[in-house]
Formats: sequence, structure tokens, C-alpha cells
Amino acid sequence: MRAGVLAESRTGALGLQGLPGIGPARAAKLRQAGMVEPIDLVRRFPTRYRLLPGPTDIADLTPGEVATLVGSVVRRRRLRPQRRGVGHLQALLEDETGSRAVVFYGQGYLSEKLAPGVRMRVTGRLGAGKPALFQATDWEILGPDESGEGARIRPVHAPVPGVPEASLRKAVDAWLSDHGSALDDPLSARLREKHGFPGLLESVRALHAPPSSEALSAALRRMLYQSMLGRILMTGGRGIRRDAAIPVCLGGSARSDLVSAAPFALTRDQESALEEVLRDMNSRRAMRRMLQGDVGSGKSAVAILACLAAARAGLQAVVLAPTEPLARQLHGVLSAWGGEEVALITASQPPSRVKDLKHRLRVGRLRLAVGTHALLSDDVILPRLALVVVDEQHRFGVLQRLKLVRKAEQPHLLCMSATPIPRSLALALHADLDHSILAERPAGAPRVSTVHHDLVEDGPFPWGTLACRVRAGAKAFVVFPALESGGERMPSLLEEGRAIVRRHFKGLPVAALHGRLEERERSRILDEFRNGVVRVLFCTTVIEVGIDVPDASEIAVVGADRFGLSQLHQLRGRVGRDGRCATCWLITSRAKERARRRLGHLVRCNDGFALAERDLEERGPGDMMGVRQHGARSFLATEEDRVLFTAAVEDGRELIRRGLGGPDLAERLLFWSPKRFGPRSATLEQQLDAG
Repeated sequence: MRAGVLAESRTGALGLQGLPGIGPARAAKLRQAGMVEPIDLVRRFPTRYRLLPGPTDIADLTPGEVATLVGSVVRRRRLRPQRRGVGHLQALLEDETGSRAVVFYGQGYLSEKLAPGVRMRVTGRLGAGKPALFQATDWEILGPDESGEGARIRPVHAPVPGVPEASLRKAVDAWLSDHGSALDDPLSARLREKHGFPGLLESVRALHAPPSSEALSAALRRMLYQSMLGRILMTGGRGIRRDAAIPVCLGGSARSDLVSAAPFALTRDQESALEEVLRDMNSRRAMRRMLQGDVGSGKSAVAILACLAAARAGLQAVVLAPTEPLARQLHGVLSAWGGEEVALITASQPPSRVKDLKHRLRVGRLRLAVGTHALLSDDVILPRLALVVVDEQHRFGVLQRLKLVRKAEQPHLLCMSATPIPRSLALALHADLDHSILAERPAGAPRVSTVHHDLVEDGPFPWGTLACRVRAGAKAFVVFPALESGGERMPSLLEEGRAIVRRHFKGLPVAALHGRLEERERSRILDEFRNGVVRVLFCTTVIEVGIDVPDASEIAVVGADRFGLSQLHQLRGRVGRDGRCATCWLITSRAKERARRRLGHLVRCNDGFALAERDLEERGPGDMMGVRQHGARSFLATEEDRVLFTAAVEDGRELIRRGLGGPDLAERLLFWSPKRFGPRSATLEQQLDAG
């Protein structure tokens, strides 16, 4: 048995072969499928559920429709198999209104069970041939006191070759009857009572054999909440502790002088976020704050002013960026605003220069530093470190953040993210952080016109028009979803990109930018694009965030239906950054209706948070919660899901604050999370499939 699963050990080491219907051969097949203990069978939850309708009179059958019949077997006969080893059975079923031949494909072995006089309930479809046969997809033999009335909810599992599903259902039911009372429920009685959840045993039974739609709905809600809570504790519970920190104290006049360092007036949201950050930094308890904002909302301005506050208090601050171009951008702004030397630590810097900068940081002669992963090196020592800023924090793991934070006793931590995600999801992903949101856009924020162009419906894309705009002085990005197609039918930079350059951009200064280039080469190309030496940048999504080329005014995204809405919004944010009008072209080829609707949202909407909500509804959180979701729908697809999710976030944060939400509890919660269906939704209607 798995540790922590059973509240008592009296169940012993029961093997699979001790279960009814599971002999040595079937146990071997189950082991091949990854199930070695009875608890593995119990945790093998259905992938979905089928709603079987209530009985229909045989006389009222309609060809092609799913129906359920209840009647007695009059006679049966085995049918000659079409291929060796596969037998079929045909039985004549009779009720008070008539009789109908029912065929059980591949189930010739039922001949002994379906003897004349046996009452049964069978679900399937009536074929259109002559004679019309009723093709069975589900059946059950009824006992003397069973009427067979009413609808049924039938679990659908991933098949295990060589092991009948009926045998597995029987084995699970037997194990739960004998040992279910010893299962250790990871949800406390307080949380179960608070949300009206059934216990673990009741939920597991309802998932395997739903007695009613109400019982299944309650079990799905409990398991969805439990899955959410486990992931929240797994992410937030591993966060950085908030021990005592050095307060960064600035008086009233010093704060006014600090704000004046920015060459523009702050928005209300920026002022509010800066006030929250400075208040946290003035505390003796280490700040742990997430600064989240839309494209062009001015997050960097808030972070840079926070760094200057630390420097003016005689302390040190560092900014960790995911790429060298972004580090260079932040270094330039911080140097200009602060009026003092700022260390730039990257892998491409000359070793002698980096050695000198590290020495000056170690002795305290430099108070500000910006860099990439090179900042995480053990020989980067910051004795007066008071503030750590992590830009594009989703590019760094918890352990990387922790390594930089541990360069001092307990510095304040400010994380930034330029990718808007719904607040509920942000709270779950970063349960260890407080949150500041920048929704307001500064004056002169990008004004971008977005156009969807489908090559099938709208004809060839006007690359010549784009080339003319470049010749007239514009700068343009051309973005592809992949560097190489890799055998897939996907637009790629090295194939389609080269063809477009040859046909439409001859004589224009163009360059290619992608992830395979070394950091130094990428920085050189971006500098040339920024300075106007390069006018058209053909690239992959390496330019998605952190690239600031203010006078870039055109962006064409080839294969736009391959991207999520939030990602397209980030790409759109690369142009029009100087406040002048810009254009974003979304190019597709025979886009599906669903993709057209998604792109239509982007054409009409320029609010990153609204688009993130839409993206979450249609595509789901994907790997943001650390797991891939199966099926088209997300486990946050409905309003009911999100209400439940918000409750899990609040409960998770409370458990973390009280020191009760450690990794052990997270693992126990996730141990029982259904793996196949997510669960996709707490709503029963999303689980049922009448087909």
C-alpha cells in the first residue's frame, strides 16, 4: 500500500490476485498497464461518463437514435465472425409492444449468459438496414426485483487490453467494501463541512458507480476542489519565507524626489503600486510582491523606482532578466534615471569587465546591478542587498529566485510579469506573493490597429504593401510559430520566411532572429534593428516580451491561429510603443471557425486581462498549473469551476499562512486527483456524453 493512503494498516499487503475476477494472467496485464496494487485500480477513475436514456418501447424505436430497451430474451444465436477469433451474438428481445433483433458485436461469449427468459436492459442504436438490427453498446442483466426503469450514468474508462471492464468494476467494488473505511481523507472535516463536500470514500464510490447525477456532481466538485487545492499548495507552499528584512526608509521629501526621477508622469495605477512596494520595503518583514500588468502599462518604471529607493537608502538592489537584450534595456533605463553607474552582469560581457564589476559590488562601491542568469553565480556577492527584482518571473523557477534572494539575509522581492493572466489563476500560481495590478495605460501607450487576413478567403497577403511602408521608413516584425516545420504543416521562419524575403523584400535590410542564436548575436541584431541598420526583423516568438523598439510600427504574425490570445497580444505590444499608429496583421490559411472567433476577439479588444480571461475559457491554463489538461475543455471552463477555484485559492493561502499547507498535504491531495479528466469541470453536464 502507498504510504499515507490508509488510515490504518489492517488491510495488509493484499495483491491484485486477491481481488475477485483477477487471476494471474489478468494481474500480469494490469501490471503492464502500470497497475500493481489494488489502490491503483481504485485510482483509475473514468475518463468520462455516458448518460444512458430511460427505456423506450420496442414499437417506438427510431433508426439512428440512441435508445434503451428493457425486455426478455426469446432466443439467441452466434453469428459467423468476419475475422478469426471474433465472435458475435444476436438475440431476439421482446417487450409488451413487440420484438427486435439485438446484435452484440465481438461478444459471442454472452451466449451462455443470455439464455431464453433472461430479462435485460440494453442501450444502443437501431440500424437503417433490412432487417433493421438494434446494435448494442451497453447492457446489463436485471434481477427479479429490478425494473430497469430510469436513466443510467455509465462510467467510461480507458481500456486495459485483455481485462474486461466488468471484471475491473467488480474488483474495485469488492476492495472498497472490504477496505474503503480505512482510506485516509486528505481533506479536513472543517473544509468538507465548509463547502458541503462528501467524504473521500463516498466520492470515490460515486465516481466509479454513480448512484445518481446529484451524487456524481458532488463527487466531481470535491475532486476538482481537491485537485486545485493540491496544486496551489504545491506551488505556493514552496515559496520563499518572509523572515525579517532590512527596512528601506525614505522620508516624504525623498519619496517626492524619487518620483521625479521618472521622465514622465506616473499613472494612478503606477502611483498606487509604487506606494504598495515602498510600504512593503519600509517594513521589517521581507516583501514578497508580484507586479502584474498589461503590455505598455509601465511595470518597469515602478520596479526601477523601487531600485533607486534602495540605492538612495545606501543599500543594494539587483534586477534579474531572462535574456541579455532585456537586461541591456533595463540597464540603460536604470543608469539614465539613477544618474549613477549600474553593473551589467551577463555571460557575453568581457571576463575582465565582469570580474571588476563583481569586485565593486562585493565591496559595496556599486549599489545597482542588472543581469541575466549570470547574476546567480556564487561569486556574485552583494553584502548590502535589500531588493531583488525578477523580470518576466515565469521564466525562472522557484529555486532560481531563492538562490538570488539568499545572497543576503532576507532581501525584499519584487516579481514582474508582462503576461496578463486572470487574477484567480495568478493567486493560485503565486500563492506566496502579494499582488499589485497595473491595468491603466500611460499617455502615449501603443495604438495598434489589428487586422485578420485569411489567405483562402482574402487572397494573397499584400507583402508588397508592407515592403513599401518599410521603404518609406517603417520598421517591421514578421513572426513565425516555428523555426523549422519539422514535418508538420506549420509556417516556419527558415522555409516560408526565406521565400517571402526573396519575393518581396529584395534590396531591403532584413535579419533573422531566433532562439538558436547565441545571446551576443541576438543582442547585435536587435541593436541593429533598434538603430535602423535592419528594417525588417524575421523572427520567432523570442521577441514576445521585453523587446522595446519604440519606432517599430508593423508586425505580421504568420500562422496566427497557432498562438494563444495572450501570446498574440504580447506580440502586438511590440509595435506602436512611441505612441504613433501601428498595424498588427494576423495571417492564417483556412482558419477553422473556432480560430476565427478567437482572432476576432483580438481584433476587437486591446485589454490584455480581458483577453486572458477569454484564453483561459477557450484554451485552459495548460501547463500553467503544472499539468496538461486532456480534452478540449479546461478544468476552469465554467463559472462554477471558477467560484470553486477562488475558494480553493483562499483556503490554500490560509493553510500556507497557518503553516498547515506543506508538500506532504499537497501530495496527499494530488494522489487522489483524477488524472484523465482533470477533472475537466465540476459541472456534471460537461462530463456526460450521451453518444
